[in-house]
Amino acid sequence: MTGNEDTFQDVICLESTRVRLTQDVPPSTDYIHANWVKFEGHDRQFIATQAPLQNTIDDFWRMVFQERCPSVLNLTQTVETDKMKCILYWPQHAGSFNTYDKMFVNTKKIEFEEQCAIYTIELVPEGCSDSHIVKLIHMTNWPDKGVPASGRHVLRLLRMVVANKLDCGPIVVHCSAGIGRTGSIILIDIILRKLFFGEKVDMVKLFKQLRDQRAHAINMPSLYVFVVYSVLDYIRAKFPTRYRDKTQKFIDEFKAMNLAQSNLSRK
Repeated sequence: MTGNEDTFQDVICLESTRVRLTQDVPPSTDYIHANWVKFEGHDRQFIATQAPLQNTIDDFWRMVFQERCPSVLNLTQTVETDKMKCILYWPQHAGSFNTYDKMFVNTKKIEFEEQCAIYTIELVPEGCSDSHIVKLIHMTNWPDKGVPASGRHVLRLLRMVVANKLDCGPIVVHCSAGIGRTGSIILIDIILRKLFFGEKVDMVKLFKQLRDQRAHAINMPSLYVFVVYSVLDYIRAKFPTRYRDKTQKFIDEFKAMNLAQSNLSRK
């Protein structure tokens, strides 16, 4: 299904893994441009989705409430390269609240970390006495159609998710289209989890499994390279001397590539 609920008409939402909304259906539709992403043998699940539109904010929060999502990772800015990428779909100040159709959204607390802001948000559907608390983690240094200068901010972001004691349901991840940056951070997470448990990592196989669940995920070569770079950052931090020489050459080449892309974008 595509229509005014979709940001990009050429980014399909796979029917086989589509998240189906159940609250207020009907009269509301069960459709949202979001897909389940799961990897066999690992209990952590993701929902990869596009940034909410003005007419889908209620759907987005309905999904978060329905699936009892503990965390939302927002990897995009409101405006990037002079284009609107993401509507402001949550109250911006601690103690402020808003109602999106039938969903009451209350920002209870805001914490600031390097390159990100963490919002503690309470959700209460209309006519429901039950509420749900979710952490919205907004990363601010990942450029559209580019990559961060370092993988350490992404690794810190994933540590925040792990540290969230509410971590029991699927983690929602979105950028603008929900494929490039979104797919990258999901792939980084599953690779690191496999390394942590001493499992063999077949990166190409994992990439294909990701795309089988979220179409077009990791849609640029530089993003795939950044996934490798972030994993190497993790290995270097965990084993500072053992793999230093083997990883340094790749990291230097990545930084040179990133600098070249940055210079081109300024022209």
